[in-house]
Amino acid sequence: MSERIIEELRKLNRTLERLLAYSTVSPDYWEVKLIDVDTPISIAPRGSKVVVDEQEVGRVFAIVASVNNKDAVVEVQIDDTIARNSIQGLYNAGMTSFNPSTFWLAKYDEANDSYVAAYTPVPWRDYHRRVKVTVYAPSNSAVSFTYLIYRYRFREQLLRGKHGSGW
Repeated sequence: MSERIIEELRKLNRTLERLLAYSTVSPDYWEVKLIDVDTPISIAPRGSKVVVDEQEVGRVFAIVASVNNKDAVVEVQIDDTIARNSIQGLYNAGMTSFNPSTFWLAKYDEANDSYVAAYTPVPWRDYHRRVKVTVYAPSNSAVSFTYLIYRYRFREQLLRGKHGSGW
């Protein structure tokens, strides 16, 4: 075989190794990224807060926001897809129990101004370029919230390959 063919086969083998690693959940290939913020964050009326914005390859297992305002909006961008939901909008749409593919309300308590929106995809949601989560306050009132984001990040060196080349 020519050297050119041998080199192309080596490149193909490296790519296949990375694809196999991607299909596992081994800690050799994946880094757990857990953000659990229990101290409330405040947003002024018409304001917003980006809680995560990462350009990486990974998997989302859970995004949970606990807010004190039913008009608050949670926006999640995964690659080129954006889901934007208000607590009240989820309630009006009947999203009040577990849903494996989109946002749902784990809690809706108007008497105590306590609301919990969750995105818990089954199976996990892969992303290949970006994950971004933003919380917005409505125009007429502030929002206080806590949140949890549980995701895996594919280890950077595997994206570049052993020799620094990409996929």
